[in-house]
Amino acid sequence: MMQFYFLSVALNALTGFVLFKDDGESGFVASLRNSSFRLVLGICTAIMGVLSILAATDIPVVGDLLPAFAGLAGGVSLIFEFYKSKTTVVSENTEKVQGIVEKYKKPLGIVCLATAIVHFIIPGVLFL
Repeated sequence: MMQFYFLSVALNALTGFVLFKDDGESGFVASLRNSSFRLVLGICTAIMGVLSILAATDIPVVGDLLPAFAGLAGGVSLIFEFYKSKTTVVSENTEKVQGIVEKYKKPLGIVCLATAIVHFIIPGVLFL
């Protein structure tokens, strides 16, 4: 179970950093703008979010609830960004979702980072 815990913390932290620091121009931050990297990170984070919900802890389902939801939200956000950058289909629903994703990208990044840090420092707390 420690592997799930470590992957949840690491992927939430990296996803939070990618979502929060999206405006980098050079160096390491610019390399995180690669769309393939962001897609793979989004898929891994979303899968880890689902596995965090399903993995049995001391208290089933509730134990990793916030990190799981943060991972799911961050992963889906990155996957949707990749989809939007590659698609040519214009839909009213995708435009609404795009507006929400763009509006809440930085706050979601902060939530993912904060959840990862708190989950790493205090692993036994209920809901974290």
